[in-house]
Amino acid sequence: MNFRNNHKYWFLILLTILQSCNVTKYLEDDEFLLDTYSIDSDSKVLSKEEYKNYVKQKPNKRIIGWKFYLSLYNLSNEKKDNGFNRWLRRIGEEPVAYSPDLTDYTSQQLELLLYNKGYFNAEVKDTTIYKKKRAKVHYSIDSKEPYTIHNIDYFFEDGNLGRYVMSD
Repeated sequence: MNFRNNHKYWFLILLTILQSCNVTKYLEDDEFLLDTYSIDSDSKVLSKEEYKNYVKQKPNKRIIGWKFYLSLYNLSNEKKDNGFNRWLRRIGEEPVAYSPDLTDYTSQQLELLLYNKGYFNAEVKDTTIYKKKRAKVHYSIDSKEPYTIHNIDYFFEDGNLGRYVMSD
């Protein structure tokens, strides 16, 4: 079997080497890698994409389900400061350490978003699941009923002023 001409074998070998890297290699003992986050909402007014804009902490990028840039970063050696290791750290992506403060802040921002859309009684709950030095965050949004205004009555001392306001 000639390995030089068969690129898929080289790709599988490289993939195996990169996958075997420990993704939590550069995290402290008390830190967790932010693996994923999800948002469930009962509101039909806002899309999940709109909610995602308010998430303050996002996990490392994935390419076909694989954290490629994190793997590149983890291939580097912190103890060696040569050009190759600096290059790996520059094109790679540092691991995103889970922060409970940012999770709370995201929940507050989601509630504020809903409040601004008229859902004054909305509730956002976050749940974090820890497993094998990884954290998965789930945001559950209960928007409840939006506040609506049924009638608006205007009173103007000057009738001429009323025409200008009502035309707008």
